[in-house]
Amino acid sequence: MAWFQHKSIRSTLVFWFLIVSLIPLSIFVSIVYFQIVASIKKEAFHKLVGIRDLKVQLLTGWLRERKADINKCAVDNEARSIEKILNGTHSEQDTAKQKDIIRYELEQFSTYYKAYHEIFILHPVSGRVEISTDISQEGQDRSTDPYFTETMRSRKFYIKDIYHSKTIHETAMTMSVPIFALNNPTQITGILVARIVLDHLYGLLSQRIGMGDTGETLIVNKDAVALNQLRFHDDAPLNLKIKAQPAVNSAQGKTGITEAVDYRGEMVLAAYTSIPITRWGIVSKQDLKEIYYPIRGLFKNIVILLIVTIVSICISAYILARRVSSPIIKMAKISKKIQEGDMSIRNQIVMPNELGLLANTLDNMMDSVVERGNELDKINKQLVRKEKLATLGQLAGGVGHELRNPLGVISNSIYFLKMLLPDADEKVKEYHNRISAEIERSTEIISDLLDFSRTKPINREEVQFTDLLDKALERLPVPKNIKLKAATPSDLSNLFVDPKQIGQVLLNLLSNAYQAMPEGGLLTISALADKQNVNISIADSGTGISSENIDSVFEPLFTTKARGIGLGLALSKDLVTANNGSIQVKSEEGKGATFTVTFSGVYAFALPIWI
Repeated sequence: MAWFQHKSIRSTLVFWFLIVSLIPLSIFVSIVYFQIVASIKKEAFHKLVGIRDLKVQLLTGWLRERKADINKCAVDNEARSIEKILNGTHSEQDTAKQKDIIRYELEQFSTYYKAYHEIFILHPVSGRVEISTDISQEGQDRSTDPYFTETMRSRKFYIKDIYHSKTIHETAMTMSVPIFALNNPTQITGILVARIVLDHLYGLLSQRIGMGDTGETLIVNKDAVALNQLRFHDDAPLNLKIKAQPAVNSAQGKTGITEAVDYRGEMVLAAYTSIPITRWGIVSKQDLKEIYYPIRGLFKNIVILLIVTIVSICISAYILARRVSSPIIKMAKISKKIQEGDMSIRNQIVMPNELGLLANTLDNMMDSVVERGNELDKINKQLVRKEKLATLGQLAGGVGHELRNPLGVISNSIYFLKMLLPDADEKVKEYHNRISAEIERSTEIISDLLDFSRTKPINREEVQFTDLLDKALERLPVPKNIKLKAATPSDLSNLFVDPKQIGQVLLNLLSNAYQAMPEGGLLTISALADKQNVNISIADSGTGISSENIDSVFEPLFTTKARGIGLGLALSKDLVTANNGSIQVKSEEGKGATFTVTFSGVYAFALPIWI
């Protein structure tokens, strides 16, 4: 074979060096490429299945909470006393009074749980609305509605699927349960029906963390009709029948994951299953082109890597064939040390040829690798923190909701005790007030937890800082033992922020300042403006923050106080950041602390006026 023969040893060495090097390299790169592709696909599959299962868990939990609420209300003695009204043994005055009592209990239940638009009780024979939290609906005939007929037929809890309510003119769903007589547990004395607000349900589905720019979760009924708002279709609930195979399969009670065409005609990866309690189908999906985008980037990088490698091999073969061996050996030793983990070592080869260029390039590449490694480590820490915050938010929301139930029972009990014992002695009243105060404090802690766990929309508007400050001081007055010194510019331009969120930040900072000065002190509030920024400072002369704690004050659940759970400053930082601002703290232990909130893009010239 003539093409194996070369006129020079240099050409022969280069040829065989390329053959021996490129064939194994190509095989290795191909194996690595397909392994990485398989890994990316597997990771995408697991991610969507995990999101699907999490959504199912959240929705099932939400439905079970609603069911527990309704069952709890149905067995309440006040609700079960409906039989006294229906048996006709009371006078009209007593009947009206008893209805008012039951209506009040239903209204209290609806107000406390905030998940119900209307709660009403139907007559077990006529199906007429006897008592409702919406008095205008009392007397309405609901005898043909499934939540009456099906509940009477089955004598069990019943869920009416999501439908368009003619009463509230929006989508809703209802749950109903029979009310049994106090003295006869087999006799139905009424049907308790609750029309549920779907905002929280839709909120659970609209959270798309980890689903990129094209991912979403949808639920369908048994006819594969969409029940929630979709990312790429307006007015979808009850109006869009989805023919995509994942939606059809989930509506039929099947479980799986597949690549298919969605309702837009786009290829997606979809994980689907069903929710037995409502017979809904649920699908979590994401566009394939977004999921497999890293594969295209990987292929491009591999091609570039192969090209660079081929060029390097050619250069190395040429230099080796010519005369240079010692620099290659030296570079091999350097590479070995780098492989062993010594990232600081460099070639330090100075040559006016390709070997010198190669050595310098390798050094620069190592510098880039070290720099990018540091950057990736920083990004990884940020991602870990975000994941922790997301997990903490979910936990906070669940814990807050679960704690409200027992607090509500205690609060109602104290209320009834006060009603039953209006002439109690002062010691009893003092304990009543103490319990009420502790309930209020516990409720505030729960509100902090829920505020931290919820993602609230930002409603920015032009607002004056002095108005925000006045409202905050009105809600949280300065203690008598603390002197207030405030300075604001006379012509300070308006801030473009969410007044409720920034007002909450001011309340948190004022509360911390008051607590830092239990024995009294000086509270200084100032605002300085220039062409770029508005800086708002709140400084106290209290105990200050130690150097080992100052980097942790904005971390969730960090606190050095005996009371509190450490969410105020973490929430304040998130709210300020959400309003395009920043917050910093300066402090020395024993010398007070200064919190500075900065908002950019505000133009103002003014001199401070001391008040």
